[in-house]
Amino acid sequence: MILLKRVSTSRGIITIIAAILILFGGVFAYQYFFVKPELTEQNNRQLVGGDKDSHGCLSAAGYFWCEVKQKCLRVWEEPCEADLTAGWETYTNAQYGFEVKYPVTAALVESNENGTWFGGTDQVSIKTVATISTPNERARDAFVSVFVANGANAVANCSKQNLNGQAPKITKTQNINGVDFYVLGYQDSAMGGHRDNVTQYSILKNNLCYLLQGNATWSDIQFVHGATDGKQATQQELGEQNKKIKDGQNFVDSIISTFKFTNVATTKEQKCTSSGGTVNTIDCYCSGSIDFQDNCAIGGCACPPNPAYKKTVKSCDCGPEKCFDGEKCIAFPL
Repeated sequence: MILLKRVSTSRGIITIIAAILILFGGVFAYQYFFVKPELTEQNNRQLVGGDKDSHGCLSAAGYFWCEVKQKCLRVWEEPCEADLTAGWETYTNAQYGFEVKYPVTAALVESNENGTWFGGTDQVSIKTVATISTPNERARDAFVSVFVANGANAVANCSKQNLNGQAPKITKTQNINGVDFYVLGYQDSAMGGHRDNVTQYSILKNNLCYLLQGNATWSDIQFVHGATDGKQATQQELGEQNKKIKDGQNFVDSIISTFKFTNVATTKEQKCTSSGGTVNTIDCYCSGSIDFQDNCAIGGCACPPNPAYKKTVKSCDCGPEKCFDGEKCIAFPL
């Protein structure tokens, strides 16, 4: 009897332990399979999206409200900056394949002027294509000029300081709309306290040396006082001077930042239409007549009608008081 009682007692203890294990196992299983996924899902929602701010931006996901663009954005994907060039004009030059934007209040002067660039001992023939300046042309605070050169010296030394073959190569570069330009900055001083903060960007492309030059001009107020009344410049005068320098540099930088290369007009037909002309056909009676002849020159297609020489050729009609010089439409030479 004693043995049977002991066995019964042992079985009872084992049964109680098993029941306790089953109970705790059930609680654990419930917590693991039902409660934990709900918490994990809730936490994930908080991490990925999170609470929205007053503008509806998911701040936990890196979005915040950009006032100047009036939308939610991530600053590493899209800068929160105002488009300073909105509403600007666009100057396009099909002959040399580029475009640049400028404010509607700025002055644009398109040029075809050949000049000489003095780079140390080297003299480089260079062409001024266009100049954009602040509105007051006579006392302009800043301007940007686009130069193009195709001579051997310019092509060989396009990455040198001032296109000088004896000068060291420029090492600093700046990416402008996907293209790396060599960058050189310096201050140029002239008589009367006139100063220019000059920045030059150069690149060799299409076997041409493109040179963009920005000038932020200002007068050294301390120099002016020294040459006139000997007084020290006041803090207000120095503050106005610094503001003019900053405004001029901002003008230069904003225009340079819009410079883009485009397709170069390679055919006469493209050069005609890209410079404002229209293509048509005319009957020419001159011997050796060709398409898109220079109709700025005296003679051109003005030969007496002779059926033996009659030839229908393509021509560029540039409109009133203009003519096609074989490369583009220009004002008719006086």
